[in-house]
Amino acid sequence: MELPCEIWEKIIVQIKDCKQCIKLFNSFPRIMQDYIRGTFDEHLESIQTKILYCVENCLFLAIGNKRIIIKINDDTEFQFVRIMNNDCFVSVDKKGKIIFWDSKKHKYIDYFDIENEIQNIEFHPTESRMVVSLIRENFGLEFQSLFLKKDGIDFNQTLIAYEPEFLIKIVYHPTLPYVLLIRHKNYQIYSIYLWKYNETSSDEFEYSAFERVEFPFIMNFGIEYLENFIYIYYLPFRILEDGDFECLGKGMSYYYILKMGISNNTFYMKENEKILYYGRRQIFDYVRVNHKIFFLVDGYKIIEQNGIDSRILYENNGEAILQLTYKNDSIIFLENHIFKKIYLDIFKIDIEEIIDIQKAPSDFCVL
Repeated sequence: MELPCEIWEKIIVQIKDCKQCIKLFNSFPRIMQDYIRGTFDEHLESIQTKILYCVENCLFLAIGNKRIIIKINDDTEFQFVRIMNNDCFVSVDKKGKIIFWDSKKHKYIDYFDIENEIQNIEFHPTESRMVVSLIRENFGLEFQSLFLKKDGIDFNQTLIAYEPEFLIKIVYHPTLPYVLLIRHKNYQIYSIYLWKYNETSSDEFEYSAFERVEFPFIMNFGIEYLENFIYIYYLPFRILEDGDFECLGKGMSYYYILKMGISNNTFYMKENEKILYYGRRQIFDYVRVNHKIFFLVDGYKIIEQNGIDSRILYENNGEAILQLTYKNDSIIFLENHIFKKIYLDIFKIDIEEIIDIQKAPSDFCVL
């Protein structure tokens, strides 16, 4: 405690675990607490785990182990929750009503109504754009692109054939003017389509027809010839900060993380990283943390891989785990109806139950 207050203030804002941060703050003498309280309160607010989720007709925001009721619907259930940007999150109900909320004050901002049950919805990471997909009976799967402006909404729509056995994941490219539509089933990717848009001189947008993007044929060179073909592609499919693409690939015996570029409507491989001998196992999700990879195997086991070494970080007796999210030096996930986090301390692994929400949510996202 002989260090000056300014140094302790810099130290405490480096701690990403709420319990450790509070413990250190409480150990300070009162005069030091008073000096750094403003910084401490602001930092504690920023590292608290915040989860937006919906259960039936209720919309909740969990902050740490407490929850706030944002809205209760009288006539319909909530279907989706999304983060639009740092200042706004979005709820969508089963009648197609999209409501925008202030993420800091948790207050209503505005809404508009699609007036049809939405199959999926996605927002551009930096601009006020969104794409929704919905099923039009006797017509097909309709994609609506909406550009939100102060004076109204620019609207464009396109129909494709609807195949009920497949799902469509929507991914906006953060810097280039197109949307990727990933057609998948049981996490396996069957095809990907580009939907390009261009801004005209009248500040409107023109959209192209869907263009199919081909995956590369990948063969690694090695002694085990039959082990080197990558022939099946799996979710998650991500666009990285540098604009490259990443997804899972599977060969005869191994999973790979594939990093790809795109040229002339064809993906080409930049890197592939062998991550797991799979046997009969399946990877459902993964996150990168520096040089380590944490992946969800068989739906109930989280494995840490560090170079050629791996270990089981967490597993249960078969309860489904959903969606690994890395935030503030922790991996957050949903196990049945309980949100949990694994704090990745240098010296130990601390597993903590965040909040029990009693029922499995329809959808959730970590803010």
